[in-house]
Amino acid sequence: MNADHQHGKNRPHGTAEPQFGPTQLGPTQPVSTHRGWYSRGYLPHCDHPGLLQAITYRLGDSLPVTVLEQMDVELRRLPPARRDGERRKRIEDWLDAGHGCCALRIPEAAACVVDTWQHFAGERYDLIAWVVMPNHVHVLIRVYEGAPLGKIVQSWKSYTGRRIRVMMDEMVRAGPRRSQGERCQGRGVWMRDYWDRYIRDERHFEAAVRYIHDNPVKAGLVGTAEDWPWSSARECAGLAELVLGVPEAATGNAAGNTAGSAGNTAGSAGNTAGNAGNAAGNAGNAAGTAGNTAGSAGNTAGNAGNAADDAGNAEHQLGQLG
Repeated sequence: MNADHQHGKNRPHGTAEPQFGPTQLGPTQPVSTHRGWYSRGYLPHCDHPGLLQAITYRLGDSLPVTVLEQMDVELRRLPPARRDGERRKRIEDWLDAGHGCCALRIPEAAACVVDTWQHFAGERYDLIAWVVMPNHVHVLIRVYEGAPLGKIVQSWKSYTGRRIRVMMDEMVRAGPRRSQGERCQGRGVWMRDYWDRYIRDERHFEAAVRYIHDNPVKAGLVGTAEDWPWSSARECAGLAELVLGVPEAATGNAAGNTAGSAGNTAGSAGNTAGNAGNAAGNAGNAAGTAGNTAGSAGNTAGNAGNAADDAGNAEHQLGQLG
């Protein structure tokens, strides 16, 4: 499936409308297969058609239960308001460190995950941004009416889990990557639950896309997001316009406004300096005019003195003649 289709440029008919947050669905909405807020006893989920959803799920051995329990013990020392954010950060840092068998380093496994996402793109959801890391994945989608989020994620994990398990079994039997396959044996491929967060607004959308694409850079795997082969970073030009209906020029408004403000500040400083220069020039002109006036008065006095000297000389000469 090509990038234009997966990002919705040839988007098929669907009932999902672009929206941020779950509040746009009121009591007059028709009965839906979507469950709204719910939990299976692990993580809370929000399932509404049309929502932009950032989803993360990870390999089964990427975060041992003992490590998670130790994190929770340490987090109890923090104020309750800080615990969720700090817990999420610590989990992300642990995953980015590359613990576990990291089966998604296998190119065929990473390709399987991406192909599975793209298979139903445009039919059940819009596939907007994604990245496959060595032991976890991030994907941003917009779900269509009639395609519950939980079932979408379950279908992804079920199909790719079977395929990746076959790959790992083959690695155990033979090949240069046998030790990696052995580390992945004896457990399910994917962790049972998943993490999702609906996108609240345009700023949140841009931050989510940036986080997805920059994850391999943050983990030290590549120098730039575009260098990671299992990511949509190279296909994201014009993404805000495509997904949110925001003109591409408008996506630079923040930068343009900042540059404009800087220009206005520089212009104001220039005007202030110019006004000061004009004031100094006016003062100089006034001083020059005063000097010219004084010089003229001096010249007049000098001329009068010369006239007096001439008169005195003439009188002296007459006295000598007498």
